[in-house]
Amino acid sequence: MKSRKPLQPGSEGVRVPALNRVGRAPGSAGLFFRRQVRRLVALLPDGTRRELGRLSEEEARATAGDWLVQAAGRMRPASMAGYGMGRGVHVWEDFAVYGTSSHLGQYGWYLAGSGAGVAVQASTEWGEAGIIRITPDAGNATGGAALRLSATATPMLGGDLPDKAFNIVKVRLGGTTTNLTGWAGLSSDGSGFPPTGSNSLEMVGFKVESGGAVANWHGVCRRGTSETTLNLGVAADSSWRVLAWRCESSNGVRFYVGNATTGRLDPVGVISADVPGGSDAYAPIVAVKNTTAASRYLECDFYGLGWLGSRW
Repeated sequence: MKSRKPLQPGSEGVRVPALNRVGRAPGSAGLFFRRQVRRLVALLPDGTRRELGRLSEEEARATAGDWLVQAAGRMRPASMAGYGMGRGVHVWEDFAVYGTSSHLGQYGWYLAGSGAGVAVQASTEWGEAGIIRITPDAGNATGGAALRLSATATPMLGGDLPDKAFNIVKVRLGGTTTNLTGWAGLSSDGSGFPPTGSNSLEMVGFKVESGGAVANWHGVCRRGTSETTLNLGVAADSSWRVLAWRCESSNGVRFYVGNATTGRLDPVGVISADVPGGSDAYAPIVAVKNTTAASRYLECDFYGLGWLGSRW
């Protein structure tokens, strides 16, 4: 197959002819360019055409920590899957598989702490399949109900957060949305003790602490009893919220909030203090506790976690 013009000096690739010139030639086969949609088309010997997908600019430059949000509210990790197979790890839990309170979802999440239970909620659309509801005991003042990715309280991850490590969750509160603490992300304590007050634990993720009024979700980095928070600007209420963070080793941890209008993650700000690291260890967790007798609950639609690392 010959191109009409040679490539310009310094250019890379192979020039291919336009499909409208040769696409209908009997017995022709090869790779052609379709100008109308700016895509490459493979023309097969039997005359059928197969359009090759075109990557957007964001997809083309995506890494394991770059996420694209679809209009329906779901997350698509661009090139994450292929990238992860090469030199990274990723966990994606949609809770589409239920199981029992000791083995929830496809990864086998475990219900810990003082909890009245966990249940799968019916969804009204495919975009929110597999909703998990976590409900703590009413009026429990010490611990909450925690859904963790470990059958024991021993954290599964340790050391400094890897560069471009990321975490993303879709959560909402139900029932009464005041007088509670809710949190999600990575925590060194999987027994249900929240990242508040004198509780000594390590955490990076998201939390809400509400008194008598609805409060906003916050990004949080905590080491021991010292923590730094960032107001994410969205209420922790009955509306679904997509929350995400990404580690930037030279900068800290950058936090994002999902934008349903644009279908993207909007950056909110960076926390550079109290970022876990060194000998700290943590595990994936989603949890809630209430501070009054009336029971509260937190619902989670999905949980994603990924990072770069040697696979050898």
